[in-house]
Amino acid sequence: MKTLVLSMISIAATVAAMTACTSESDPVDEIVNPKDAKVEIKLNAGVVDVTTKAADPTDSADKTKFAANTKVKLLRWDITGTTPTLDWSQVKEVNATAGANDITFDEPQYYPTNGDHTYFMGLYPAPDEVNILLNKENGSIEFKELDGKTDILNARLTDAGDKTNTTPKNIQFKHILSQININLTGNETAQKTFGDIKKITLTNIPCDITLTLGTAAPSVTPGNTTKDLTVMESAEGEALTAEGKNYPVMITPSLGSGEANKIVIKIETTVYDSTNPLEVEVKDITEGTQSGVANKINLTFKDKISVTTGISPWENNTQDSNHEIENK
Repeated sequence: MKTLVLSMISIAATVAAMTACTSESDPVDEIVNPKDAKVEIKLNAGVVDVTTKAADPTDSADKTKFAANTKVKLLRWDITGTTPTLDWSQVKEVNATAGANDITFDEPQYYPTNGDHTYFMGLYPAPDEVNILLNKENGSIEFKELDGKTDILNARLTDAGDKTNTTPKNIQFKHILSQININLTGNETAQKTFGDIKKITLTNIPCDITLTLGTAAPSVTPGNTTKDLTVMESAEGEALTAEGKNYPVMITPSLGSGEANKIVIKIETTVYDSTNPLEVEVKDITEGTQSGVANKINLTFKDKISVTTGISPWENNTQDSNHEIENK
């Protein structure tokens, strides 16, 4: 009997000791190997002159930043070393929200525990499998039904580092399309001659592009489908003013150089209606419209229309040219 009691006491002591070893207050084995602990990825957002149309529905006062709650798509690769070779079969699509200063992943992202570097590309708008199609076989994205209002932004391949460096990395978005700024000015005489402006249209503009991504700068290839883009339209008409009014529209690159790539602007007024519109041809932009560059076209109405084209920010350029159209 005495032996049985001693055995029971011994068992109880052993159980108590085991319980003490697994107490929540004891940190033993919370992380078996600290070097395998997860390290969360953080990104900063950087944008080159985002237009208000890209910032829809919430505008950003600072055009170098995204507006709040802008949905973007990030493409992710985990690659050994700092000289990446992209394998599109290994790409991961990551949904995220961009703001003025940073990017928030819809689901937290972590660095690989094996020390691989994580790389990202960025896209705005995000592929929707309808008008924005991502081809994972060759890294191309097709944008259909461009409307002249939606900005397209791309962040080139960015090394976000590895788990040993937790400093947030900058991912810089840049414009893929070109911008046309049509500025109309006129005096009182012009107002009487031409009437109020009712509609401005760019005719036969490519309405789809293919963006091909890689480790270098992306390439942009316009498609063969074209349509007319309405730059402005007013049922009542807008009067010409000496101060001028500016009307922006975004178009595919590589237009405006030579006859084959000319930009044709049609202008309807209360005097010149849709059956007999005024017409301006722009075809002497030396290198054509370029990604991230805004081409300024000043239409000055007097006894005839004086047309001046030039470059204005997004990016600065000094090129300009002059055209004239006689009053009909």
